[in-house]
Amino acid sequence: MRTIFVFTFLFMANLCFGQYVETYKGVDPLDNADFKRMVRSDISYALNGEATPTTGLKIDVTKPEGTLSYTSPFGKVLWSLELKGGVTDGGFKFLTGFKNLNSSFELRPSIHVITIKNDAAYGYDPDASRAKLKIRAQNALVNLEAEMLTDSLKVITAIKNYHLFSIESLDFKSSKPSVLLIDTSLNDIKFKRIAIYFMKKILDSDNLGVNEKDSFMKIIGVLSPVQLINSEPYSIGYKEEVSILFAKYNKLCKNLEETVSDKKIKNANEIWTRKRNRWLTFSPFVKAENITAYKTKFNNIDSLYFDPISRYTYGLTGIYNFYSVYPGKMAQLIRISASVSRSSNLATLSTFNYEKVSPLFINGNSNYQKKSTGSAYEFNEVKFGALGSLGFEYYRFPLKSWIPGWYVNPNFNFSNLYKLEKVKGRQSDVFLASFEGGMILNINSKEKDKEKNLLSILLYLRHEDLTDSRRTTISTNDLEDRSEYLKRNLSFGIKVGIPISLPKAG
Repeated sequence: MRTIFVFTFLFMANLCFGQYVETYKGVDPLDNADFKRMVRSDISYALNGEATPTTGLKIDVTKPEGTLSYTSPFGKVLWSLELKGGVTDGGFKFLTGFKNLNSSFELRPSIHVITIKNDAAYGYDPDASRAKLKIRAQNALVNLEAEMLTDSLKVITAIKNYHLFSIESLDFKSSKPSVLLIDTSLNDIKFKRIAIYFMKKILDSDNLGVNEKDSFMKIIGVLSPVQLINSEPYSIGYKEEVSILFAKYNKLCKNLEETVSDKKIKNANEIWTRKRNRWLTFSPFVKAENITAYKTKFNNIDSLYFDPISRYTYGLTGIYNFYSVYPGKMAQLIRISASVSRSSNLATLSTFNYEKVSPLFINGNSNYQKKSTGSAYEFNEVKFGALGSLGFEYYRFPLKSWIPGWYVNPNFNFSNLYKLEKVKGRQSDVFLASFEGGMILNINSKEKDKEKNLLSILLYLRHEDLTDSRRTTISTNDLEDRSEYLKRNLSFGIKVGIPISLPKAG
């Protein structure tokens, strides 16, 4: 009670006179350990939409393409796993068997390392100092509550050990219980007061004949094990009552350190005017790309046929992430990435549609045929090789506003894969720049006393190669149709789910 009075007094005095602000000058609203936990929670939410390990599903409805994702803390870092599935001529799949991986997929484990340069602001003086003092007082009460729980568990554990152990090990010949050592620190007055409370509750009596001046052993020994043995029904009830109390406080103290930290973080949520989080992401990845290839030779013999092929590509990506939130106003994410990989040149190629006709059967004058359609790449144009890439992503979303957010995502790729020997003026190309951008619509759902991100929808426009133009074939000097250029480069669509979960509106 004295501790509660002191902090309440300091808080009220500060609100009235401001004279105790200097006492906490240079002291943050949260201790370092709690602040780091808040940062990790915020980053986990940004990555996954939750502050706890969960799975998620992201779908690009224009391809379609789906991503199963999982994020979890591991020591001082966060790790995540993504499995992305694509489309083949057979439909939407992740994997088809293990001997023949004939579906497009990408597997990407990631490690997210939280940097030390993370900060949060809570306004300007004098309001900021007063808000800070209020949070310090609230969190002091949280510490006091936790201390009372751990003290209570310590006492009820001693009661359980003393009585139940003594009953079970009673020496009937001597009518004396075995001796169980009790921690001498329990003779502190605060533990004796708690013991008196528990013994009154257990025995359902306000007259124990002991007080806080007596020893801890005398207090918990007001009902001896011998008395309990001589009254078996009562001893059974006593044992159950002690066991119930022990189970209750043991549960309350389980993961108490994390629970206390979460309460302090929740207390401080109301004061932040800005949060800035930074972290690094390292992501190795492997992809299986499945395409239908149009081939003109088989074993060096002229032969025209379509062949489904799968190729593996792989690489490593490093990303710097900067995520800032101004509660009730605006949130933004900046990601700068660099990657090296073994990749393909499919982004620079165009597919063509084909129709395959096969005889089915003849019935009288009727000739039945089976038709199938698909799209394919010229096999001789498909290449695989080394690729370097630099990327930039920027997401901005206004909070407490009906106005949608927006994002831009340019990428710059460098590789000999972009050399097009059959296209005039493109034989020495080693650079490709792409761009994607659009609007963000965030949908939140109310769940009990909190609001969480339910769905994020992106309306996007993508250009695969900003350096591209209508192509002229060297051999024929033919200029391709504008429709071919647009088909190869431009796409519009909708994505459900994005690489960041924006915060609630306020």
